[in-house]
Amino acid sequence: MSGKSLSTDSSQEMTLPDNLQQRRPNIRLIFIVAAVVLIGYYFRDWFVAAMVNNRVITRIEVINELEKQAGKQALDSLVTKSLIQQEAKKRSIVISQKEIDNEIAKIEKQLKGQGQSLDEVLAAQGSTRKDVIEQTRMQLILEKILKDKIAITQVEIDKTFAQEKANFPKDTQEAQIRAQIESSLKSQKFSTEVQKFLKEIQDKASIRYIKKY
Repeated sequence: MSGKSLSTDSSQEMTLPDNLQQRRPNIRLIFIVAAVVLIGYYFRDWFVAAMVNNRVITRIEVINELEKQAGKQALDSLVTKSLIQQEAKKRSIVISQKEIDNEIAKIEKQLKGQGQSLDEVLAAQGSTRKDVIEQTRMQLILEKILKDKIAITQVEIDKTFAQEKANFPKDTQEAQIRAQIESSLKSQKFSTEVQKFLKEIQDKASIRYIKKY
Protein backbone atom coordinates (compact mmCIF):
# COMPACT_ATOMS: atom_id res chain seq x y z
CA MET A 1 0.00 0.00 0.00
CA SER A 2 1.52 3.19 -1.12
CA GLY A 3 1.27 6.05 1.39
CA LYS A 4 0.10 9.49 0.42
CA SER A 5 1.92 12.40 1.96
CA LEU A 6 0.19 15.63 2.78
CA SER A 7 2.15 18.67 1.73
CA THR A 8 1.56 22.40 2.10
CA ASP A 9 2.93 25.17 -0.02
CA SER A 10 4.89 27.45 2.30
CA SER A 11 4.39 30.32 -0.12
CA GLN A 12 0.63 30.28 0.48
CA GLU A 13 -0.61 32.42 3.40
CA MET A 14 -3.72 31.86 5.40
CA THR A 15 -6.25 34.58 4.79
CA LEU A 16 -9.39 35.47 6.69
CA PRO A 17 -12.72 35.30 4.94
CA ASP A 18 -13.72 38.54 3.27
CA ASN A 19 -16.48 39.28 5.80
CA LEU A 20 -14.01 39.00 8.74
CA GLN A 21 -11.44 41.16 6.99
CA GLN A 22 -14.06 43.88 6.69
CA ARG A 23 -15.02 43.56 10.35
CA ARG A 24 -11.51 44.04 11.75
CA PRO A 25 -11.17 47.75 10.85
CA ASN A 26 -14.75 48.33 11.98
CA ILE A 27 -14.01 46.79 15.38
CA ARG A 28 -10.88 48.95 15.67
CA LEU A 29 -12.91 52.06 14.82
CA ILE A 30 -15.52 51.15 17.45
CA PHE A 31 -12.80 50.86 20.12
CA ILE A 32 -11.32 54.22 19.10
CA VAL A 33 -14.70 55.95 19.22
CA ALA A 34 -15.49 54.34 22.59
CA ALA A 35 -12.13 55.50 23.98
CA VAL A 36 -12.72 59.06 22.75
CA VAL A 37 -16.21 59.11 24.30
CA LEU A 38 -14.86 57.75 27.58
CA ILE A 39 -12.05 60.32 27.70
CA GLY A 40 -14.49 63.07 26.79
CA TYR A 41 -16.79 62.04 29.65
CA TYR A 42 -14.10 61.94 32.33
CA PHE A 43 -12.44 65.17 31.12
CA ARG A 44 -15.61 67.02 30.12
CA ASP A 45 -14.81 69.85 32.54
CA TRP A 46 -11.83 70.66 30.32
CA PHE A 47 -14.05 71.30 27.32
CA VAL A 48 -17.61 72.02 28.50
CA ALA A 49 -18.47 75.03 30.67
CA ALA A 50 -22.26 74.62 30.80
CA MET A 51 -25.31 72.90 29.31
CA VAL A 52 -28.37 75.00 28.45
CA ASN A 53 -31.35 72.86 27.40
CA ASN A 54 -28.86 70.28 26.06
CA ARG A 55 -26.98 72.97 24.17
CA VAL A 56 -23.28 72.90 25.04
CA ILE A 57 -21.40 76.06 25.95
CA THR A 58 -17.71 75.27 25.56
CA ARG A 59 -14.83 76.68 27.56
CA ILE A 60 -13.45 78.09 24.31
CA GLU A 61 -16.61 80.22 24.00
CA VAL A 62 -16.12 81.45 27.58
CA ILE A 63 -12.47 82.26 26.94
CA ASN A 64 -13.33 84.12 23.73
CA GLU A 65 -15.97 86.15 25.55
CA LEU A 66 -13.58 86.99 28.39
CA GLU A 67 -10.96 88.06 25.86
CA LYS A 68 -13.46 90.44 24.27
CA GLN A 69 -14.36 91.94 27.64
CA ALA A 70 -10.98 92.16 29.34
CA GLY A 71 -8.40 90.66 27.01
CA LYS A 72 -6.23 93.78 26.76
CA GLN A 73 -6.24 94.34 30.51
CA ALA A 74 -5.33 90.69 31.21
CA LEU A 75 -2.59 90.67 28.57
CA ASP A 76 -1.09 93.96 29.82
CA SER A 77 -1.08 92.53 33.34
CA LEU A 78 0.77 89.39 32.19
CA VAL A 79 3.28 91.49 30.23
CA THR A 80 3.95 93.65 33.29
CA LYS A 81 4.32 90.59 35.50
CA SER A 82 6.81 89.08 33.06
CA LEU A 83 8.86 92.30 32.99
CA ILE A 84 8.97 92.43 36.80
CA GLN A 85 10.07 88.79 37.00
CA GLN A 86 12.81 89.40 34.44
CA GLU A 87 14.07 92.41 36.39
CA ALA A 88 14.09 90.36 39.59
CA LYS A 89 16.17 87.69 37.89
CA LYS A 90 18.64 90.29 36.56
CA ARG A 91 19.06 91.71 40.06
CA SER A 92 19.18 88.26 41.74
CA ILE A 93 16.13 89.11 43.82
CA VAL A 94 14.45 86.07 45.37
CA ILE A 95 11.36 86.23 47.56
CA SER A 96 11.12 83.48 50.17
CA GLN A 97 7.90 81.78 51.21
CA LYS A 98 8.50 83.08 54.74
CA GLU A 99 8.47 86.68 53.49
CA ILE A 100 5.20 86.06 51.67
CA ASP A 101 3.65 84.34 54.70
CA ASN A 102 4.63 87.28 56.92
CA GLU A 103 2.93 89.79 54.59
CA ILE A 104 -0.22 87.69 54.32
CA ALA A 105 -0.28 87.37 58.13
CA LYS A 106 -0.25 91.19 58.35
CA ILE A 107 -3.19 91.39 55.94
CA GLU A 108 -5.12 88.78 57.92
CA LYS A 109 -4.46 90.63 61.18
CA GLN A 110 -5.68 93.90 59.69
CA LEU A 111 -8.85 92.29 58.30
CA LYS A 112 -9.50 90.54 61.61
CA GLY A 113 -9.44 93.93 63.31
CA GLN A 114 -12.19 94.99 60.91
CA GLY A 115 -14.26 91.89 61.69
CA GLN A 116 -13.44 90.15 58.42
CA SER A 117 -11.38 87.19 57.30
CA LEU A 118 -9.12 86.96 54.27
CA ASP A 119 -11.08 84.02 52.87
CA GLU A 120 -14.35 85.98 53.09
CA VAL A 121 -12.85 88.95 51.27
CA LEU A 122 -11.33 86.72 48.57
CA ALA A 123 -14.63 84.91 48.05
CA ALA A 124 -16.42 88.24 47.61
CA GLN A 125 -13.83 89.33 45.05
CA GLY A 126 -13.76 86.01 43.23
CA SER A 127 -10.07 85.58 44.05
CA THR A 128 -8.04 82.84 45.71
CA ARG A 129 -5.12 82.61 48.12
CA LYS A 130 -2.97 81.67 45.15
CA ASP A 131 -3.80 85.09 43.64
CA VAL A 132 -2.86 86.83 46.89
CA ILE A 133 0.44 84.93 47.10
CA GLU A 134 1.37 85.94 43.55
CA GLN A 135 0.35 89.58 44.08
CA THR A 136 2.34 89.66 47.33
CA ARG A 137 5.38 88.21 45.58
CA MET A 138 5.23 90.92 42.88
CA GLN A 139 4.86 93.68 45.49
CA LEU A 140 7.80 92.40 47.53
CA ILE A 141 9.97 92.27 44.41
CA LEU A 142 9.07 95.88 43.59
CA GLU A 143 9.71 96.97 47.18
CA LYS A 144 13.20 95.46 47.05
CA ILE A 145 13.94 97.05 43.68
CA LEU A 146 12.70 100.47 44.81
CA LYS A 147 13.75 100.35 48.47
CA ASP A 148 16.11 103.32 48.15
CA LYS A 149 13.42 105.45 46.51
CA ILE A 150 10.55 104.75 48.87
CA ALA A 151 12.34 105.31 52.18
CA ILE A 152 10.56 107.88 54.36
CA THR A 153 12.66 110.43 56.24
CA GLN A 154 11.94 111.79 59.68
CA VAL A 155 11.70 115.27 58.15
CA GLU A 156 8.83 114.11 55.93
CA ILE A 157 7.03 112.55 58.89
CA ASP A 158 7.47 115.68 61.04
CA LYS A 159 6.18 117.95 58.27
CA THR A 160 3.10 115.82 57.63
CA PHE A 161 2.46 115.40 61.35
CA ALA A 162 2.36 119.15 61.81
CA GLN A 163 -0.11 119.44 58.95
CA GLU A 164 -2.37 116.51 59.78
CA LYS A 165 -2.35 116.04 63.58
CA ALA A 166 -5.46 118.18 63.99
CA ASN A 167 -7.39 115.75 61.77
CA PHE A 168 -6.83 112.81 64.13
CA PRO A 169 -9.03 112.14 67.19
CA LYS A 170 -7.69 113.98 70.24
CA ASP A 171 -7.17 110.78 72.23
CA THR A 172 -4.93 109.27 69.52
CA GLN A 173 -1.37 108.82 70.72
CA GLU A 174 1.34 110.70 68.85
CA ALA A 175 3.31 107.51 68.15
CA GLN A 176 0.24 105.98 66.52
CA ILE A 177 -0.32 109.08 64.39
CA ARG A 178 3.29 109.09 63.26
CA ALA A 179 3.14 105.38 62.39
CA GLN A 180 0.04 105.92 60.28
CA ILE A 181 1.63 108.92 58.58
CA GLU A 182 4.77 106.94 57.76
CA SER A 183 2.70 104.08 56.33
CA SER A 184 0.59 106.46 54.25
CA LEU A 185 3.62 108.35 52.91
CA LYS A 186 5.37 105.11 52.03
CA SER A 187 2.30 103.83 50.20
CA GLN A 188 1.99 107.06 48.19
CA LYS A 189 5.68 107.12 47.32
CA PHE A 190 5.64 103.42 46.43
CA SER A 191 2.73 103.89 44.04
CA THR A 192 4.42 106.82 42.32
CA GLU A 193 7.79 105.08 42.00
CA VAL A 194 6.21 101.85 40.71
CA GLN A 195 4.52 103.74 37.88
CA LYS A 196 7.81 105.40 36.94
CA PHE A 197 9.71 102.12 37.13
CA LEU A 198 7.18 100.16 35.05
CA LYS A 199 7.19 102.82 32.35
CA GLU A 200 10.98 102.76 32.34
CA ILE A 201 11.29 98.99 31.87
CA GLN A 202 8.44 98.92 29.34
CA ASP A 203 10.16 101.60 27.25
CA LYS A 204 13.39 99.58 27.27
CA ALA A 205 11.76 96.22 26.60
CA SER A 206 11.08 94.60 23.24
CA ILE A 207 7.39 93.75 23.37
CA ARG A 208 5.68 92.34 20.29
CA TYR A 209 1.95 91.85 20.55
CA ILE A 210 0.67 88.96 18.41
CA LYS A 211 -2.93 89.17 19.57
CA LYS A 212 -4.58 92.56 19.14
CA TYR A 213 -7.42 93.63 21.43
